[in-house]
Amino acid sequence: MPKTLSSGSGSGVPAQWASVSLLLKCALLATSAALATSASSVVPKCMSHEGLPDFLAAGTPPQRARGLTFCQEYKSATCCDKGTTDHVRRVVFNMQSNQFGARCRDAWTALECSICDPRAGVLPKTAVCASTCDTLYDACAEEYFAEDAMQRLTPCRPSDTICTKLREWLTGGGEAMCKAAGYEVVSAAAAAAAGAVGGWCFEGSADAAPTGSGKGGSDTSSSSKKSGSSTSASAGKDGKEKTAKAGKGKKKGKGGSKKDADDFKQAEAWMKRMYIVFFVGLLAHFGSKALGRYLRSSPVGAARNSARLAAENRARRSNADLYL
Repeated sequence: MPKTLSSGSGSGVPAQWASVSLLLKCALLATSAALATSASSVVPKCMSHEGLPDFLAAGTPPQRARGLTFCQEYKSATCCDKGTTDHVRRVVFNMQSNQFGARCRDAWTALECSICDPRAGVLPKTAVCASTCDTLYDACAEEYFAEDAMQRLTPCRPSDTICTKLREWLTGGGEAMCKAAGYEVVSAAAAAAAGAVGGWCFEGSADAAPTGSGKGGSDTSSSSKKSGSSTSASAGKDGKEKTAKAGKGKKKGKGGSKKDADDFKQAEAWMKRMYIVFFVGLLAHFGSKALGRYLRSSPVGAARNSARLAAENRARRSNADLYL
């Protein structure tokens, strides 16, 4: 008869079953601990953002980047690559070309570079603190903006026909501006409550960006203010090489739909073609006249004219002889 373990109530349990029960409990505890450790050690991976160049590092954790042409403060740990930072360079160049104020230019540059923050690169959209959006709106309220191909807010470009002051376009303040530009707006408290990548939202500076994650090194990030001044100077140099600065007056328009802008461009192109046809016809007319005068005044032309007159005289005399 098998041995039993007696409990205080007098009931007995076979000893081997008690051992099996103890082993099962230990196994369950070990499995739970392993799952918890595995969940806590999951490293977020880079996710490409809609409307922006795809990350070459998509599907891998943020890592040290080489070849960045902008946003160097994030190079120690980022999802960005040359394609991403080239896009940011073009936006900054547009601000330089349209003579944006330094305060707005540096703040918007920091916002554009926020995608390179390793905490933003692992999210579907960059989370921006509401207070940062309000500060940026105040800095850029008097600057001119337009819409890109995805109808998102972007600084006015030299190719844009219609641009509008930010305060006239968007009256909803910083939150409306950031949402129109394609960012997710959250308060710092809401981000912490939601647990979004450690409760993070972009605060307008790269100072708090973590370093050394993934395959990255241990470089310390610099502030976005420092980056703004240096990157703006770089963009200005590119602007001098490409084109002269265009004045804001050229871009002053008040609203207008995208269809109106397209119609205006088509009318402008049609008028240009008409002017070209008119001037070509005018040149051909005066050119033919000048050529005729030259041919008549040249020795060969004079000889041909004399021969023609002589032939006409002979013809008249022969006709007169017929009637005599």
